[in-house]
Amino acid sequence: MAEDGRFQKRGSTFRQGWSTDSGSSFTPVGGAEPLSQHDECLQWCPRSMGWGGWGIASGLLVPARKPVAPGRGSLRDNQMAFDQEDFRRQFWGLHGSLQGLPLDGVGELYLLGLHERDSARRATRNRRLYTSGFRWSRKPATGRFHYDWESALQVGTSRATRAFADTSDLNHLAHMHSIEVGYTLEAPTTPRMALIHEYASGDRDPFDAGNNRFDTLYGARRFAHGPTGIWGAFARSNINSPGYLLSLSPLPDIRLMVKHRFYWLASRRDAWTTTGVRDVTGNFGNLVGHQVESRLRWEALPGNLRVEIGIAHLFDNEFIQSGTNEGAVTYGYGQCILTF
Repeated sequence: MAEDGRFQKRGSTFRQGWSTDSGSSFTPVGGAEPLSQHDECLQWCPRSMGWGGWGIASGLLVPARKPVAPGRGSLRDNQMAFDQEDFRRQFWGLHGSLQGLPLDGVGELYLLGLHERDSARRATRNRRLYTSGFRWSRKPATGRFHYDWESALQVGTSRATRAFADTSDLNHLAHMHSIEVGYTLEAPTTPRMALIHEYASGDRDPFDAGNNRFDTLYGARRFAHGPTGIWGAFARSNINSPGYLLSLSPLPDIRLMVKHRFYWLASRRDAWTTTGVRDVTGNFGNLVGHQVESRLRWEALPGNLRVEIGIAHLFDNEFIQSGTNEGAVTYGYGQCILTF
């Protein structure tokens, strides 16, 4: 899956699209796919049902394109125009959940499909991908172990670039695995400790007729690889990332968290996908760096107002220094969430 040039860079402006909840959080194959500036939103038509311990949901999404900006006369006359759906790109999903599995677990199965093709106004990688996966999890609670295991297999066809001249379909075969195991102590501050590891395959050979890079589709990425959606140093694509996290509550309405993750490329000849930096020779190795993240959450008005501040520091390695001419990066943020 070769790209023009030894090193490639691209922007990292993202929107999130698909998510659903069936008793426990479910955000399939996290990460995000960039949408053009003309994409207004993704329309979702959910259907759900359930019986016994089962819950089933389905959905179909298509991008909605805003019409071309009108002139001043049209604005002055208050003229209106409908958005237009782009049916050349469709994203659909099926999701099922089952309660009461062994080890007090919740099981989930999902099948996601993404179909896209070029149009006169948009170049795509003509992805026709099917992603099937499962998740088996147990939520954290005081005085017990918790776990979260998710694996996914992705098949189909895709292309190396979005160029209109690129008409070569590559056989797509990729996979992703994520696991977390931890324990919450029954003690003051209710400290929680967990070991985490995530692997998402990368393209093994940039010059063959296949693509082994796991595609993140439209999932959220904050929960795994960064404090916000703006800070997008890593996504579930061509990474091998072990780490650990610690959290505690010094006061009833305050929760502190520290997370430390190491990042290797799953394939040293593939790209660091969120930046597009790629060494097709593999000479720079596969250790990108490691990231320390800390966060403070305060439930100022429980159920109505949450205040959050945090910071993330990415320690650089030779891959970053050589491929981007950049060094270590620190990102801080503050936010409030008002629920009513």
